[in-house]
Parts: sequence; structure tokens; C-alpha cells
Amino acid sequence: MKQLIQTFQESHIIVALGHQAIVMAIAADECSATPLGDADETMIQAVALTQLPDGPMMYAVARSSKRLQIFRDKDLVVSYATPKRVSSLCFASVGDDQLSMTVVVVSDLAGDAIAYSVEEDPKDGKEDNKNQETKCRLLLGHTASMLTKVLVHQNYIVTADRDEKIRVSYFPDTYRIHGYLLGHLAFVSSFDVHGNTCASTGGDRMIRMWDLVTCKELASISTVDDENATEQSIRPIPTSILWDGSGKYLAVIYDDAMYVDFFAWQNETVSHGVRIECHAQPLGLARRGSSQFFILVRDSPFLQELQLDSTSKKSHLIIVDNYVSKIRRTLEETTQKLEITDMPQTLLERDNTGNVTIEKHSETRGPTHTKPWENVSRVETAKARNRRFKRRKRGSNGDYEEGEDAEGDETVEEHN
Repeated sequence: MKQLIQTFQESHIIVALGHQAIVMAIAADECSATPLGDADETMIQAVALTQLPDGPMMYAVARSSKRLQIFRDKDLVVSYATPKRVSSLCFASVGDDQLSMTVVVVSDLAGDAIAYSVEEDPKDGKEDNKNQETKCRLLLGHTASMLTKVLVHQNYIVTADRDEKIRVSYFPDTYRIHGYLLGHLAFVSSFDVHGNTCASTGGDRMIRMWDLVTCKELASISTVDDENATEQSIRPIPTSILWDGSGKYLAVIYDDAMYVDFFAWQNETVSHGVRIECHAQPLGLARRGSSQFFILVRDSPFLQELQLDSTSKKSHLIIVDNYVSKIRRTLEETTQKLEITDMPQTLLERDNTGNVTIEKHSETRGPTHTKPWENVSRVETAKARNRRFKRRKRGSNGDYEEGEDAEGDETVEEHN
């Protein structure tokens, strides 16, 4: 998974365009776009931004080379070598109002969530493996899994993984688990939280709504128009989901599908809204203000801007595609100068056979329709393997353990 666009309030946007991160500052009468750092030969995996209490903007860029860079007002202040590639990241504040510290929380492909300090490194941003051990902290881990997203919301840290679950822990006391959101039948690709309501989606092509406090599922809806369809183009995998500012609507983008869907959430019921076509493959979603959405797409001008109008007396949502946006125009002019051409094909990584790597194709573990947790054939195969191992260990001396016959199989005592 990748996280290639994020906004801060209504003033700043950071986008990842292949190897280059670009920061956009938006004011009432003007808009500027500035490359962040030097272009690197490795692709960007995730970006995030925030503003410190004393005013400076902070930016984080994670690359496929397992390098995490942190910038203060576009100047590199520290660089870390991460243990594994980063799938998602966010800024968070630790401490109280009088004594607080800003950290970057990352989720990685090993299933760990790690917090990194944003304090300036005396070595001018150069990596120091010995020093960085004292500037990072392992927050939590998902056993034998890979994390797809991390989000710090109020006093919770929410993490999703490829094993169909979302974990809700307390922050910063992450050893305390609040609960799990269980119900997806395949990997969780994305989630977003508004108030106490969490919306999630993933490989099972479902949107599920959750109460974050009780960890109970409230509602669900399929993202597939035709449930009997089998082709990937008809059953695309949702890759990102995002609330609007009011908590009434959800935007969803998909792998290998050139559109964005909007869903309505009202009276604890989620329903299909409208579909907006995109001129290229969507790669990310971000929100500015309460009703403005940015869609990062694969081809120039790279940004599609949508304005939601839910104030109309009509029963449906009105969406206006702003083709003459100054934000869109500014980004297009900047990317033409930088000659941005190498964009990722999708948010999902695929192997040489075209299968999604995060999807479990050959594993029997996991609650899917055909492979329950306690798969009988898997258990029997493991038992047979254990019996063969015991026979080889004992050799051919003819001795058998009590409870087994000459073939090494367990005998069952009959009870009258």
C-alpha cells in the first residue's frame, strides 16, 4: 500500500509524484508549488504533513529504499533508516499542552508501528544508526502480518493489516488494546475515522461501518455493482476511503478503475451515491476543508478537484469537477518543469503473475468463504507430517509410542 497525498487544514498539500515530493501552499489569492528535497532514484511510499505549535510546517517522506526523511519548512532535519518499507505514516503529538513532543508514526510491511522523533539531528540530517535507536520507539506489532495503514485519532492509534482486522489501541500507551474491528473477509486496504465512526474497506469489496468505542459493526455495503461478476474490471479492489468534513459522505477509489465513488451515511445506513469519472487511474484521496476533495491521478495534470454541495434541497449529492482550479493549474506547471513521468501504476503491489501481493492466494489461514480459520485439511496434513517425523526419529526398531499403531497413526480407544 502507498499513501501519496495528504492535506493540512486548507493551507497546505503534499503530493508524491513518483520520485519527487511536492508541497503546495494555498492562500486566498495565490498558490505555490515547491519540490521537497532533491529527486531520489527510489519511489516514494508515503507522505504526511503537520504544523508545529510554534508555527513551522513539518513534512515526512518515506521511500522504497527504506529511508524516512523529515523536513521542517522544506529543509531536511533528520533522516532515518527504517527496518522495513513504510506503508503509511502520520504525525502525532505526545504529552500534555505544557510539555508535548511531535513524532512521526509509521506502519511497515513487517507489521510494526514505530514512532520517530522529529527533532533536528546534529549531523544535519545524515543517517546515524546508533543515534537513531534512541530517537525511535516500537509502539505495537501485528503478529505475522503486514500493516496497511496507521492513524492516530484522539487517544487511539488505529492500525489495519492484511489479516482482515483493524486494531484499536490507546495512544501513547499502545500496550493497552481497546478492541478489534473484526468482520472483513480479506485484507483491509484503507480506513478513515470521523468522530467515533470508522469506515473501512478492503479485498472483500465491502465498506464496513464501525463504532470505534464499542468496536461493533454498524452497517456494511458492497462496492460491487454486479455481485455475480468475476472479472477484475467489474470487481475492482477498493484502495482508499475518506470521509468528508461533515461525516455524511465517503469517497472511495479502486485499483484498476478510473473513477471515484461517493457513498452516503445517514441514520446508521450506508448507501450508494454518485460516481465521478477520472481521466487516469486514481492513486490517492485527500480532503481540504469540509467539502473539497483532491484525487491524485496517474497522468498529468495529476490532480482532480471535486467540490461537494450537500446544501441543496435535492435528495442527492451534487459534485462539481473544477477543471480550472488554480491549485490544479499550479501543480501542472510545476510538474512540466520537473518532467514528472514515472508514476506508480497502482497503490497495490503485484507479483510476476499479476496477483496482488498483499492478498493471500495460497494460504489456508484467515476467515474467507472457502478457507475458515480451522481448515480441516490443513490440520490433518499437519498431523500426518508430525507422525512421519516421529517415525523417522524412532527409526526402524519396531518401537511405537503408546496410542499409535504400526503405521504411526493414532488409535482411538472405544468406550462402552
